[in-house]
Amino acid sequence: MRLKGIFKKITSHFNNVVLVISTLVFIFFIFKLGLYFVDHISARTANTLASAIYYKIDKGENVSGETIPVDLIGRQGNMVISIDANEDGIIKSNSNQSNASIPVNNKANIISAPIADPTDKTDDPGGSSDNEPEPRKINQSFLELLKINEDITGWIKIPDTKVDYPIVQGTDNDFYLKRNHEKKESRYGSIFMDFRNNFESLDKNTILYGHHMADGMMFNNVAKYKQRKFFESHPYIFFSTLYDELKWEVFSVYVTDVNFDYIRVSFDADNDFLEFVDVLKEKSIYETDITLDSNDIILTLSTCSYEFENARTVVHAKLLEILE
Repeated sequence: MRLKGIFKKITSHFNNVVLVISTLVFIFFIFKLGLYFVDHISARTANTLASAIYYKIDKGENVSGETIPVDLIGRQGNMVISIDANEDGIIKSNSNQSNASIPVNNKANIISAPIADPTDKTDDPGGSSDNEPEPRKINQSFLELLKINEDITGWIKIPDTKVDYPIVQGTDNDFYLKRNHEKKESRYGSIFMDFRNNFESLDKNTILYGHHMADGMMFNNVAKYKQRKFFESHPYIFFSTLYDELKWEVFSVYVTDVNFDYIRVSFDADNDFLEFVDVLKEKSIYETDITLDSNDIILTLSTCSYEFENARTVVHAKLLEILE
């Protein structure tokens, strides 16, 4: 009887411990679920607001006539230029050395000339020159967004998907992994451009990263390109910079590990680039008849995949046209 009583006590204590642990696990689960829900709502709200600003202004609505100072950062090598923009999106350097302007893209070739050297002096004592390039004009759609975050460099949209987001660029590839485009902490992160890319004059390979979120947000829908029907019926991606609205044509999709260097941004020579492109086409799950030459530039979308450890879904597209 005594042993039976001891056993009963032990069983009772054990059941109490199990109950406490189960309660704590349940509370922790609810807490994490709550955090996820709040983060989801926050991310969706921030992106909805950005879309409202971008598309409303894109349609010509709610555009004020006042001067809009926008503190931008021009990146060219290690040079940093502070820039102001008026309501027309015209931007000029505020460098103390000169009033050098940022040149306009040549529409025959999206790869623009480099930013004018602010230390370059002209012979004209008035500071003007007949050879001075025209100032670049920021699309109206971005002026209000740049007031939210000066790191915004463009917008990406894939038709019939949830991919419809602003693009940011940090000084490394870590900052925006867990911060949204408003620089607020978020497990959703942002769609961000590789820090090595130059959004002023696009490199041969511009790379955009985004999380593969379980609820379909961010770059989750990029994985749809692994489906033949979607790949064939959605050949176009619309990725625009601050200055140009660009249409891109998808030519490759595949799953790879991080050991394959698909995130090269520069190439030693034309042959180097063409060999790289050939590899991308060979790795594609589906073949296309799209041809590329040394004058082309490409866009790379990268997101996590789950076929194996450190897997990545990668989509490549070539610049097709600059939209008016």
